[in-house]
Amino acid sequence: MKDKKGRRYYKNKNFKHSLKHAWNGLKTAVRAERNMRTHILFTGLVILAGSFFQLRQIEWLWLLSAVFLVLICELVNTAIETIVDLVVGDKLHPLARDAKDIGAAVVIMASLFAVIIGIVIFGPKLWNTF
Repeated sequence: MKDKKGRRYYKNKNFKHSLKHAWNGLKTAVRAERNMRTHILFTGLVILAGSFFQLRQIEWLWLLSAVFLVLICELVNTAIETIVDLVVGDKLHPLARDAKDIGAAVVIMASLFAVIIGIVIFGPKLWNTF
């Protein structure tokens, strides 16, 4: 396809192509980002703990919301870092550094939220177990 100025751009032909590209993006993030792999490991541990403690539906909703928020923020941070690296290359520009730092701060804030949710849900259960 071409835009109004005659430049070529590509759109997904159908929903199946969109899913394929999204899946490729997820695989790329998992392969390239150590932190993404760490978040996925913790997601698995949280799901196991939730199953062990037989969480109620509302607890699962809060827990999964927090976990997916962290994963989504990590994906957005990875996209920001990739774009910044593409634009600035090997040069270190203060604005590029700021963009990367702010993207990382988003992940930290989401992770802090997830930890608080985990403490609220698992804290009493652990206290009563031990």
